[in-house]
Amino acid sequence: MKRLGGALSALLVVGVLSGQGASAQAQPAERNLGRISVTNWINADLQLSMVGVYVIGVQGALFDPEVIPPSAKGIVETFIRIPDGNAHRYRLDCQVQGDGAPGTTDYRLTDRDGTISRTSTQARGAATVSFQVAVDYDAATWQYWILNNSSNQKWMFFGCDVFELLA
Repeated sequence: MKRLGGALSALLVVGVLSGQGASAQAQPAERNLGRISVTNWINADLQLSMVGVYVIGVQGALFDPEVIPPSAKGIVETFIRIPDGNAHRYRLDCQVQGDGAPGTTDYRLTDRDGTISRTSTQARGAATVSFQVAVDYDAATWQYWILNNSSNQKWMFFGCDVFELLA
C-alpha cells in the first residue's frame, strides 16, 4: 500500500454493526454517487470530460496514440462534487479495455494538481481499475481526477462507478 501526499492512501472499508442480537443492522460502508459514461456525462454529483478521443460510440470511447498526436493526450476527467469543507473518501471503479495484445498495460489516476498519482497494472483486455482517493478542502468545491493509459497504448473507456466511502 502506498501513502501519497499524506491525504491519499489505500483504504480498507469495513462495515460497522449497530445494535445487538437480531436487531443488529449493518451501516452502509459506501454511498453510490452514480455512474458516468459516454452516454451519461453528468448528474448532480458527477461530471465527465474527455480529451484526445479517436472514436466515440454508445459503448465507449477509443483512445489511439498512434492516430491522435501526443499534444492531445488521451485522458478521461472524472469530476466529483465535494459537498462541504470536511474530509471525504471516494472509490472510482473505471471500466477500461487495453488493446488486446499480450502483456500488461498501466492506467494512471492523477489529481487535478498533478501532485498525487496512482497506477494500476492490468492484463490487457477488459478490466475494472479501482482507485481510492481522499480529499480535505475548506469549503464545497469540485475535484477532478485524470485517468489515462500511462503505457501509451490504444485503450477504451466505458465508464466509472463512483462511491463515497463512509466507514
